[in-house]
Amino acid sequence: MAIQVNGTSVITNGRGLVNVTAIDASTKGAIEAAGVGGGATAAPNWNPAATPDTTLTGNGTYSISGVADNVWVVFYMVGGGCGGHRSYGSILSMAGAAYVWTSLSQDVPSSISYSVGAGGAGNSNHSINPGADTTMTASGITVRAKGGVEASNVRNEGANVLLSDFPSLSSPFNTAAIPTKGLGTDFDISGGSGANPSTNGSGSSGSVLGAGGGATGFFTSTPGGTSTYAGNGGQGSRTGTTTAGTVPGGAGGSSYAGSGQIGKNGAAGNIRIYILD
Repeated sequence: MAIQVNGTSVITNGRGLVNVTAIDASTKGAIEAAGVGGGATAAPNWNPAATPDTTLTGNGTYSISGVADNVWVVFYMVGGGCGGHRSYGSILSMAGAAYVWTSLSQDVPSSISYSVGAGGAGNSNHSINPGADTTMTASGITVRAKGGVEASNVRNEGANVLLSDFPSLSSPFNTAAIPTKGLGTDFDISGGSGANPSTNGSGSSGSVLGAGGGATGFFTSTPGGTSTYAGNGGQGSRTGTTTAGTVPGGAGGSSYAGSGQIGKNGAAGNIRIYILD
């Protein structure tokens, strides 16, 4: 038997909902979780190596358009990399860190202000120019991928982040579990740093979603840290050639204090947007 409210059917004999004008948030979530009425049940796999639908640089406003409801959208943010310098290698250039958030298309804020972090300039002395943060802001709430700064034996944004521990953001950045492919149960959003050359000859560290750290100039030629999905750090050198970090977020390579070279630029970050339809 069909069920009616004030003479209007709301559940048919076939157990379908009809003539329902509104539901509360809890009911909506329960219906979508159950896969009823075309609601999304789980985010599909996201491959960070895939070509993004949109890549944002500089500053501006992003508005999603032409995307149907119940389509997952992933925002992969990377901060700007720290510039290299001239020193004895005790101060090191950290790379831009990553931040990832995802949402159903209908929950993406209609207008998001963004600022992509610039890379720090290379320097001819001991001081370091940091990379700028990459941010996205809507309704007074900001999410941030940190730019690289100077540090010794420290990585930007700390240790690996478990998917289960990824912060749940409040509106307007409604998030679900981060969909991943080939990353296992945890992934690294830290920006890589150099390591003290007296204890680690590689001179730099890499990352998975964060960028690679810039190498020191303590040794004749030291490769920068590499990243699986972001930019790589620049090469450091005592007597050879230093190189810049690569986009997005790679830190610049550094030179030795007496070599006559200068440190090279860190790379700008970016925001890559994936429409998972």
